[in-house]
Amino acid sequence: MLLKEKSTTTIHSIPDPYDLLSQLRSSFSFGEDSRCLYYERGSSDLYKIYTSRENYFVRLTRAGTRSEANIDAEIDFLKFCNFNGVLVSNPICDVEGIIVQQIQTPEGARPATIFPEVAGNSISKPLPKQLENFGRQLAIFHLQANRYPLNEDIPIYDLDTCLKKSVKVIGEFLRQRPEIREHGIFFQNLTLNLIKKLRGLPLDQFSWGAIHGDFIYSNFKANSNNDITLYDFERLGYGWRAFEISTYIGHLISGRQVADPIKLYTQVRDCFLRGYESIVALSESEKSALPLLYQMQRIWMKSECCERFIDWSSSFMNMSSWAQSVRKHKAWARILCKMDGV
Repeated sequence: MLLKEKSTTTIHSIPDPYDLLSQLRSSFSFGEDSRCLYYERGSSDLYKIYTSRENYFVRLTRAGTRSEANIDAEIDFLKFCNFNGVLVSNPICDVEGIIVQQIQTPEGARPATIFPEVAGNSISKPLPKQLENFGRQLAIFHLQANRYPLNEDIPIYDLDTCLKKSVKVIGEFLRQRPEIREHGIFFQNLTLNLIKKLRGLPLDQFSWGAIHGDFIYSNFKANSNNDITLYDFERLGYGWRAFEISTYIGHLISGRQVADPIKLYTQVRDCFLRGYESIVALSESEKSALPLLYQMQRIWMKSECCERFIDWSSSFMNMSSWAQSVRKHKAWARILCKMDGV
């Protein structure tokens, strides 16, 4: 009796570093002594290429997650930043002048973009003067980004995208998993409270424009002159500048265990805004919205993880992981957002 062969579909593969380098070596002058190592897994697979002259990172985008137009828009924005004196990591092109490479994988062709390694350090616990400098340089970046023409291939980060649509994605993800389904009610309640509070603010008067989309300490490096170079623009979009500021401040302090979180938040915020507002002024409403906008950013990021949970390993399905996430949201909402009802 012959058994009928069943075909299988590959959702996501991790190409062997040696094979990846073999595909790229013919188009780039990496040299025969170059080597490639798998570096990190996230929304994309990241590889590091070591050469005798310079090191590079290969960002291998997961199939179906970004359109060709969206990747081209990111590259166009990086060119704009470079032309206007903003320090960013620019992708390199191959011998034929092509930037985006197509890497053959079991799930189909995946776009790959190669960036030189950025010199400097990512600073997870910056000193007050460093915070002030980072705030100032983010403001300079925002000023330059004001001049970037509107591009419909870049996403928008607003209440509809980051809250309404995101909570639906989270709810659908949880409904299919009985062991963590209970947390859906919490995220619905939190989202409704955030929308109510944010709609009570003059959002139409908030500074708006192109933003990095993931401005956290690990996505820029400071050199010996304290100049910062930005990289990882995968989440480039249009949004409130206060949303961008809240992402940096919230990410910097949310994981730290301190006796007085309000004091830590205030210290970090004041130092960062001192630098930012030396270039661009913010309204009191924008400042007061920062804790709310960080909660909004985390809900949006949670929905991104739900849509691509295969990238985050089985720990994302863990009951304790979701319970811990809810505890963090509750603490932030109660202490910094003054929301006692969540």
